[in-house]
Amino acid sequence: MISEMGREFNAHIQINADRRGIEFIFDSDRLFNRQVGGVQLTGKQMEDLNAGRAIFVEDMKRKDGEVFSSFVKLDESIGKPTYTRFNPDTPEGAREIYVPKEMGGVALTAGDRAQLREGRPVFIEHDQPQGGGILLVCQAGSV
Repeated sequence: MISEMGREFNAHIQINADRRGIEFIFDSDRLFNRQVGGVQLTGKQMEDLNAGRAIFVEDMKRKDGEVFSSFVKLDESIGKPTYTRFNPDTPEGAREIYVPKEMGGVALTAGDRAQLREGRPVFIEHDQPQGGGILLVCQAGSV
């Protein structure tokens, strides 16, 4: 395309019903260019997000400094990312869910996390004044 000043440029054209006009969207204006929640994204992650696919991002930081992990997907209707504890691209009956690295102050192993994702209970040995441990159970939709 050629601008009013006679310069050539590349952009996507979009009709904005709210503003009742045409918008130009430049590649540099794409929402996911470099990072999400302070986490540097890989080229593959940026490509997936910009293509409308969900990705899993660990150790993002909220504005208050709290660290969290989540599936992230661009909601094209509002032009902002959405954060969920399940992968919105997986079928509803077999949702891939997020299981945190730690529950109840106890670090989970990769095996523990895999079992919880499958809906199986996990017993975690935990130092408590009265001894014992913690039984963790994760059901789809409950995280």
